[in-house]
Amino acid sequence: MDSFQRRLIQRRDDKFYGYLTKQKLQRLSPSDADVARQEFTAFLNHALSYIEKWFDFSEENWLFHLQPVSLASGKISFDDMENITNRLCLVGRLNISMDDLYEECVSANSLLEHLTQEKEAWQSKGTAERWMEVLQTAELPNIQAAVSFFLTIPSSTGFVERIFSFMKNKWNDVRNKCSVELIKGELIVSLNYELSCSEFYSAALKDKQLLTAARSQKKYKWKKSPHNVALSC
Repeated sequence: MDSFQRRLIQRRDDKFYGYLTKQKLQRLSPSDADVARQEFTAFLNHALSYIEKWFDFSEENWLFHLQPVSLASGKISFDDMENITNRLCLVGRLNISMDDLYEECVSANSLLEHLTQEKEAWQSKGTAERWMEVLQTAELPNIQAAVSFFLTIPSSTGFVERIFSFMKNKWNDVRNKCSVELIKGELIVSLNYELSCSEFYSAALKDKQLLTAARSQKKYKWKKSPHNVALSC
């Protein structure tokens, strides 16, 4: 978000609204071009006001203190880890030993000196990939517990909103009598399977357990067996 904010500010200050837009502005009269530039600048100012309203860019934001976790600097200090674990109350929650955490930070920094020798390759990797290399090289249980917690925190609500969008498409007015379990099952299949329709069809035909479950009456919980009907009478 900080990088996004800085890019918008830079575009506004440089009065850069895209190269194609720049070419078209040169074809306008000076007065029309000035009006267009003012509108473009107002749009960028509005965008900046919006993100500053909904995102805290100050050091008070707990996300600000997660920056060392990226390992972009090629090191991780105990002070950084202590600050993060205290702010997120992870010591008791994850049963972290701070003494052991200190020793693990020393070991992690020794590993990072070796892993970051190829700077370009290291910088091209994401945060999760960097930590995978570190944690696969040495056993660091306290660091792993803390880092695993950090990396499971969603950076935005985008993924959740995407799920709701999928759900709305499946649970529409035409299918408003579908059960929660059915919609949940459809969402799980839609979001986790990367097979095409034909590939999924071929795979399903080979899965005997799946075919048996599909033919079973167990999925129809509202259906009563003749035995249950007789008992209810």
